[in-house]
Amino acid sequence: MTTSSHDHPHPHPRTDEATHDDWWRNVSTSALLRAGFRSYGDVVRTALAEAGFDDLPRNGAYVVGATARGSLTIQQLPSALGVTKQALSQLLDALVLRGYVERAPDPRDRRRLLLTLTDRGVQVAELVEECGRRTDAALVDIVGGTEALDTARRVLGAMTTIPADLLTAR
Repeated sequence: MTTSSHDHPHPHPRTDEATHDDWWRNVSTSALLRAGFRSYGDVVRTALAEAGFDDLPRNGAYVVGATARGSLTIQQLPSALGVTKQALSQLLDALVLRGYVERAPDPRDRRRLLLTLTDRGVQVAELVEECGRRTDAALVDIVGGTEALDTARRVLGAMTTIPADLLTAR
């Protein structure tokens, strides 16, 4: 099955019409990544809405999760999200106003700001983490074991190291 970005957002046929187990071989990697990202996002957005967190702005779950893990500084967030500093500032303003995070000066360097999660933010971070665990468990069932999921994660990790100028750097 081939698909384009103008077809159904998920390249996998979601009906019982005759499909084969390796349908994904005929779909581009970029289309699979996009559809997988959308599917995962759908799981997270649905869980958040059902739990009463339907006011979380776009990219809010990512910022809350990164804050919970301590994996990124505020200075690293614009690059990680692919947004401007101004857009990040607006996102953080919304997260503060809606009660997900608090901003405070870093006591070691007053020029820097620190983000901390409120109780509401902690609840979101835990829910998003649970969505990830449930999604991983479902994937293990679908692909037939943890080894296949580990391989997929290794491939996705490797994709993050591909230089943007790969095709032009010949």
